[in-house]
Amino acid sequence: MTPRQPSRANGVAVPSSHATMAHLSPFRTVSGSRSFMTAFSNQPNSDIAFHSSAAPSAGPDAVDTTSASAGFLGYSVFDGGVALDFSGSATGGTWEITQGATTAKVVLANAHVRVPGDLNPAVFASLSQGPATWKLTGVGGSVESGSFDVGERFTTFFDATRASGISVVGLPANAAVGGTVHVTGSSGAAGLVGRAYIGLPSGGVDSVLIGDGSQIAANSSFVFDVTPSEAGLVVVELTQTNGLPAAVLPLYVGDAIPLAVSALDAGFT
Repeated sequence: MTPRQPSRANGVAVPSSHATMAHLSPFRTVSGSRSFMTAFSNQPNSDIAFHSSAAPSAGPDAVDTTSASAGFLGYSVFDGGVALDFSGSATGGTWEITQGATTAKVVLANAHVRVPGDLNPAVFASLSQGPATWKLTGVGGSVESGSFDVGERFTTFFDATRASGISVVGLPANAAVGGTVHVTGSSGAAGLVGRAYIGLPSGGVDSVLIGDGSQIAANSSFVFDVTPSEAGLVVVELTQTNGLPAAVLPLYVGDAIPLAVSALDAGFT
């Protein structure tokens, strides 16, 4: 593995983890203990930058958005899913996403659509990472269209590994390359290792100190920053002192909208 430049936490250089991450392997080894670490291939994923026939303008839940006249406004992330935002006039209309000969089609019951929640992720199972076009057909027959990159949604595989009592504020999130994501929380019943491991879209694993790097006692607060340098699905792991995962969470960085079903979830949707 080619050595990576050190990450920085609160301005302090931190050596990269010696761990390696294999494609689609959920395991990595750190200091002799085994810890789950998601795997993923190169993929753009995150905030939002799509292209529409309408002129772009700023929006509340995305880095880039189309104007309100273009029915698709953008997306945001929540713990466990993705929320799609449309203009109010889109309610009752049909939204289609096309990649080559493949089209995913949904009817919009309202202007704010949660996946999962309002829509099952399996609706988008035919999509893959890469460019796509979209078309929104209103109830009156009006048609608007545009394009964006589809990214992969983070797997639900790690939901069951969440440690008892841990809370995390600031992740999941979407961000721009070079932006800073501020993460806080409480360590839970088992306490945490004083380092967060950062899985990169290019395949390596970096790490940042949590505080001064000391072990975090049970039920104690913690804080650290992540500054992503690559577009794609960045995976942040907090580790219990026994080496097991405390929380494994996504940070979507860049321009793609994470709608494609994760390879690890394909058999469960």
